[in-house]
Amino acid sequence: MFATKHLGANILKRHVLGHNGAESGNKRYKRMSNAAPRVSQACKACAGSKLKCDEDASCRRCVTKGITCTSIQSTIDQELSMPIFEASHLSLSEDDFSKFLKGVMTPIEGQESRPIDQADLNSIHHMYDRLPSHGLLDFRVDGDTRFDDVAMDLWDLPYSPSFYYNGILLEPKASTSVNLEIQPPDPARPAVLGHVAYKESALGMWEPSQNDHLNSNIKALSVLGDSPQDAIQLNSLEASSQQFKPLSVGLRDQLLLLTLNACKPESKLAIIRAFPHSEILSKLIESFFSHHRVQTDSWMHGPSFEPNQQGAELILTIVNMGTMFADSKILHSLGFALHEVARLSLPVMFESANSMTRALWALQAFMLDIEMGLWSGIKRKMEIAESQRQIPFTMLRRSGRFSKAYTTADPPLPEDTGETLQNKWLAWIEQENYNRLIYHCFVIDTQVSIAMATCPLISFSELKTPLPESRDLWLAKDAETWKAIYLSEQRQHTRVTLYDYFRHTAELDSSYDVSFCQLVILSGIWGMVWQCLQTIAVLDKPRHSDPALTLRQQEILQILHRFRINMPGDEACWPDGPVTMMYHLVHMHLHIPFEEVELFAGKRDQSDARHALSLLLDWANSQESRKTIWYAGQIIRAAEKFEPGRLRGFYTIALYQANLAIWAYAVVSRVKGADKDGSIPCNEMVCLNGPETPLAQRFISRGVPSVAVIKPCAPEHGSSPIRLMDREAVVDYVLGILSANFSHIDAMPPLVENLQELLDKLGRAEISV
Repeated sequence: MFATKHLGANILKRHVLGHNGAESGNKRYKRMSNAAPRVSQACKACAGSKLKCDEDASCRRCVTKGITCTSIQSTIDQELSMPIFEASHLSLSEDDFSKFLKGVMTPIEGQESRPIDQADLNSIHHMYDRLPSHGLLDFRVDGDTRFDDVAMDLWDLPYSPSFYYNGILLEPKASTSVNLEIQPPDPARPAVLGHVAYKESALGMWEPSQNDHLNSNIKALSVLGDSPQDAIQLNSLEASSQQFKPLSVGLRDQLLLLTLNACKPESKLAIIRAFPHSEILSKLIESFFSHHRVQTDSWMHGPSFEPNQQGAELILTIVNMGTMFADSKILHSLGFALHEVARLSLPVMFESANSMTRALWALQAFMLDIEMGLWSGIKRKMEIAESQRQIPFTMLRRSGRFSKAYTTADPPLPEDTGETLQNKWLAWIEQENYNRLIYHCFVIDTQVSIAMATCPLISFSELKTPLPESRDLWLAKDAETWKAIYLSEQRQHTRVTLYDYFRHTAELDSSYDVSFCQLVILSGIWGMVWQCLQTIAVLDKPRHSDPALTLRQQEILQILHRFRINMPGDEACWPDGPVTMMYHLVHMHLHIPFEEVELFAGKRDQSDARHALSLLLDWANSQESRKTIWYAGQIIRAAEKFEPGRLRGFYTIALYQANLAIWAYAVVSRVKGADKDGSIPCNEMVCLNGPETPLAQRFISRGVPSVAVIKPCAPEHGSSPIRLMDREAVVDYVLGILSANFSHIDAMPPLVENLQELLDKLGRAEISV
C-alpha cells in the first residue's frame, strides 16, 4: 500500500551499489544481476530519455545527434554534497505548503476516495511518532521543513507529502517535477492558520504565563488618569429608559474601598485618583438596566431597584456589566479591572457572613460576576468563571430553591390599595426574582455546556420552580400597574414548572414569559441531547448501527417537534432571535460530532485532526451532515434578526459554531471529491438560510439537488447566492452579519472581535487549500 522504511532502505542500498564503480562486477552480480556498470554521471539528455551514457565529457549519443551535452551529478553525490542548514537559515515559500495542502484536500484525478480503516491510522500514527504535533492547518514558514519535498533525502521518503492521499492515506501519486529552489515567503499571500488561530482565540486553551496574575488586570484602572470625567465620554453610553437616583458618595467610597483592598499598596494612590466618580457609576448602572430590560431571560427587576439600598458588591458587578455595553475601550478596560475586584470581594463577603449564601442580592452579584467572565473574550477570565459557576448553583440547590418547598406570594385582590398592595408587589417581586434567577442559571449552564463542550451542572429533571410570569407583569412600573395586569390575565391556579412541562407536555399561555420559557425548555432539551451525544461518544460506533441510540435520538426529535407546535405562532413569526437561534442550535448539535469538527479545524494537534477527519469522512456522506448544514443555515438566518448590539456573548459563539459546521462540510466534501457544483439554475439551489420548502426537504433526505447556497438578505452583501463550497465567501458573509450588528459603535465587545478574527483566519487559511 505504501513504501515502508525498510523497503526504502533496501532500494537505497541497491541504488548505491549500482553507482559504486569501485566495487567489482562479480561481487555485484551476486547481489543484483549481471548488468553493465553505470556511469557516475549522466548527461541531462540521456537521463531524461533513460538511455545509457558514458564517462566522456561529451557522450557519444549527444555528439551523434548534434545536441549540447550537459552533465548532472548523481543523486548520491548530490545528497552527500548538500550543505546542512540550520532551521533558522531556511526560508520556505508558502507555495510549498499550498502544494502540500492541495495534496491533502484534493483526491488524485480519476481515483475515488475511500474510507480510512484502522490499519491506515495505526500506520500513520506509527510513522509520525517522532514528529512534533501541530494543527492540521498550522503550516508555518518558520524553518520547519518536515513537509518539504526538497529538504528530504531518500531515507525520509515515507514522510513526503507526495505520499499523502486525502490528507491521511499514504499512497504514492504520479511522479511530478519538484522545484529544488527554496523561495522566500510572499508576504502578500495569507498565512495558512488553524492551530495557531485557535491558540490565539478565546476558545483555545489558556496557557498561563508569569505575566498572568491579579494585579496585572487591576493596574488597568490607572489608564483613566487623574481626571476620569475628561477621559471618559459619557455619551458613549446609550440613553436609558429608566432613571435612578444618583449614586451616593458613601456607596461610591465603599466601591473604592473594595478596590483598594484588592490592589497592591504601591498602586493605591494612582487608583484613588483615577477611580470613577458617582455620575459615571450611575450612568453605567442605567446602561446595564437599559439592556437588561429587553434581554430574553431578564432576571433582575429594574422598576423596583434602588441602587443606594443595595450591597456594594452587587453595585460593583452591575457597574462592571454596564461597561460592556459602552462604546468605549476605556470603559471596557475599567470594567475588566473592576471585575477582578468583584471576584475577590465576593468570597470574602460569603465567608464573613454565611447567611449571605441565602441573600438574593448576593446571589445576583455572584451570577453577574460569573457571567461577565464567561463571555469576556479573555481566556483567563473565562476559565476562572467556568470553574466558579458550581458555587451559586449549589447555594440555590441547598436552600431548596429548585423545588416547590417555599410558600408562594399572595396574589393581589381588587380591594388592595396603599401599603398592603405595595407589600404584596414587593413580595411577588422577590419570589419572581428567585424564580428567574434559577432559570437564568439553568440557561447560562446550558450555554456554557454548548460553548465549551462541558457537562451541564443542573439537571432538567430537578427544576420544580414555577416558570417565569408574563413579561408585562414583570416590567410593571409600580404596584397599581402590576395589580391591573395581574387581575386581567387568565391564570391557572397551579403554575407550570419545567418538570411539569416535560412530564405532561403542558402548554404555556400568555400568563407566562413565553420567550424566557422557550429558552428554558430548549435548555432542558439540551440536557437530553448531551446525554445522547455522550453515549454515542463512549460506544464509539455509528449512530445508525445501534437501535437504542436511534430510538433515543428519535425521542428527542419528537420532543423538539412538540415544542415547536405548542409554542404560540409559527417559527417564522417568533419575534425573539435568541430563541430561534437556540432551537436550531440544539437541532444542529444532535446531528454533528462538533468536537471532532473543532479538532479537524486545528483546535488541538495534528494527530487529533487526522483522527477527526476519519470520522468526518463518513459523516459528510450521510443525511446527518445535510441536516447539520440546514440547521446551521437557519442559525445564520436567526442571527440576522438580532437587534443592533445584541448579537454578543453566547450567541456570537453559536454563530461561530454554525459557520464552522458549514466550513467543515465544505472542506470534507472537497476531500471526498464531491465539491463539483456544476452549473444549475438558481431556482434549483437549496437556500440554507431561507424557509423550509419541499426542495430543502428533498436535499436533506436524498441530497438532491446537490448545490446548497446562502442567499444574502441585506443589500450590502449583494444579490448573488453564495455557494457553500466557496468557504471564504461564506465566512465573509457571517463576518458581515457580526459587523452589521455593531455598525453603530466603534468599540465592539472583545469576544465578538476575537471570534471575528478566528473566523477570518480560518477563511483565509482555506484560500491556500
